[in-house]
Amino acid sequence: MRRKVTIITDVYEIKGGLRALCDTLTNNLTNRKYDVYTFSAKEQNSTSNIRIISKRLNSIYMYRAMISMICILREVPRGNDLYIIAASPMFAFILMFFCRKAKIWIATSFGKELLSQGPKTYLMQHRYVAVIELILLPLYSLLENLSLLNKQVQFFAISDTTRKRFLFRNRIRKVYPPLDGLWYVEGKERKEKTIISIGRFNDMRKDIDTLLKTALLLPDIKFNIIGSVPEKLNRNEYENVVFFDILKTGNDIKKIMDRSMIFYLPSRQEGLGIVYLEAMACGVPVVTMKNGGSEELITDNYNGMLCEVGAYRSAAKKIRSLMEDSDLYRTIQDNGYKFSIEYRNMSKKGVKELVKDD
Repeated sequence: MRRKVTIITDVYEIKGGLRALCDTLTNNLTNRKYDVYTFSAKEQNSTSNIRIISKRLNSIYMYRAMISMICILREVPRGNDLYIIAASPMFAFILMFFCRKAKIWIATSFGKELLSQGPKTYLMQHRYVAVIELILLPLYSLLENLSLLNKQVQFFAISDTTRKRFLFRNRIRKVYPPLDGLWYVEGKERKEKTIISIGRFNDMRKDIDTLLKTALLLPDIKFNIIGSVPEKLNRNEYENVVFFDILKTGNDIKKIMDRSMIFYLPSRQEGLGIVYLEAMACGVPVVTMKNGGSEELITDNYNGMLCEVGAYRSAAKKIRSLMEDSDLYRTIQDNGYKFSIEYRNMSKKGVKELVKDD
C-alpha cells in the first residue's frame, strides 16, 4: 500500500531556500512511491510532481495563521505522514490536540525575528495586529520554546543560526535547504559593471533603504533590483537603479546573475540566505551584512564580504574595492564557488535525513 504524505507550507508565493526544500522533499518522496499532497497559500505548480491545494494562509510562523492551520489539519487524513515547512515550533503545540506525529522544519523564531526588526519597524509594516503581537510576544516566545518538548514531533532547523535561538536546541537537528543549479563557468569574465540584488524588498528586513543609500554613493555603477519594493518608493530618484517588479525565477535569474559583477543584499536578518549561495554558484562575489545567516555561510574577505547592519558606506567601499582589485575579485569568486559545492553536498545529506523512514 502506498504511503501518503501531506506538506503544509506557505512558500509557493516566493522563491528561496524554503521553496527549494519543498520541491526537493516532494520530488524525493514521489520518487519513493509516496502520494504527496501540498497545502499552500497559493496555487502554483513549481514542478510537475507537486499537487497544490490552495488555502488562505498567513505566513505560518505567525500566530495569526493558527486558526487556518487547525482548519487544514482537520482535512488531512489520519494515516498521512505530515511535514510542516517554514513554521515556528509553536505548531507542535497545536499538534498535541490532534495527537499527530509530524516533522516541522523551522525557518525562524517569530519572537527573535520580530525583535530583529525592532518594534517601531514592525508596527509600520504590520499595522493593525502588530500592537497585539507585541504585547503577547513574551508569552508567544515562551510557548515556542515549550512546544519543542512535544516528543511526537521531530524538529529540523534551516541553520545553526536558527537552532541557537531556542532554549531546547538539543531537540532540533540542522537540515540545510538544498542548492540546485551550479551555473558558474570557471574563468568567465564579467563584462558589465553591474550589481544585482534579489529579494522581497517590501519586507523591511531586506533593508532597501540601505541598498539605495549604497547605490547613491556609487553613481557610476548600475544596480539591478529584482523583487517587490514598497509602493511609496520614488523610483525616479535613482538614475543608476533599474527596478524589476516581478521576482524572476529559473533561467531569467541565471541570465541576469551571469551578466552581473557583484551580488549585494543588505538584509538585517536572515535565517540562512540561500540566495547568497546561488550567487556564489554563479561565480558572483557576495557583499552583505552580518545578519545571522550570512555569518554561517560567509567568511569576510575569503568567500564574500561582510559589513555591519546598516553600514552602507562600508558596503560601498567594499563593492568599489572588488570592482577595482581583480586579484581580490578572483580570489573571492573562486572561494565562493568552491564553498557552494561543499554546501550542496552537505544539503543533499540533510534532505536524506529529513525524509528517512521513522
